[in-house]
Amino acid sequence: MGNKKIINTWIVLVLILTSHFGWSQAAIIKTPELNNYEIKFEKEKMAYNNKVAAKVKDFYNYLEIISNPKIEEKVRIHTIKLTKKLFLYNVEVIDFLLDSVETVQLDVFLASLLQSQKKVEFSVSDVLVVSEEFAKNIKYNLVIKRDDKGFKLRLNHFYFIHSIDKKFGNKSKQVVTVSLGKVSN
Repeated sequence: MGNKKIINTWIVLVLILTSHFGWSQAAIIKTPELNNYEIKFEKEKMAYNNKVAAKVKDFYNYLEIISNPKIEEKVRIHTIKLTKKLFLYNVEVIDFLLDSVETVQLDVFLASLLQSQKKVEFSVSDVLVVSEEFAKNIKYNLVIKRDDKGFKLRLNHFYFIHSIDKKFGNKSKQVVTVSLGKVSN
């Protein structure tokens, strides 16, 4: 009986040590993978930050095209369609044709910009993307030039990261994209 107790004790001891070393070895193996996931996540976050900053700049480039009476109206109307695709829905934006910071629906603003026949120039600078769990926005300075006057605003532009169905040839696939939201100061 004494030998059986010693053997049982050794078996239990071996199992405990094996499981302990097995767990620590698994932890050592998984650590580089976790670091790779963190690096991948940070790279994706930077990519989305760059994408939203580019979309904001596209928005103002499109507004310059729409406001330029020297550009053919057909092109300006097509640019309105492209501008609307930057947004998830018909949001409120600042009416840059006014001297105040009143907001109007995007559709209303784009129509008035097309009809105004006044060229407006925009310059975006000091871009800061804030990407927290529930607050996704981009802050930036905007210089607006129209009627030989210029003024500067610090704006807050919300954005959304969401999935959409996108067609690739005959196939449709869900992709993650960035859409702009409300603009405020």
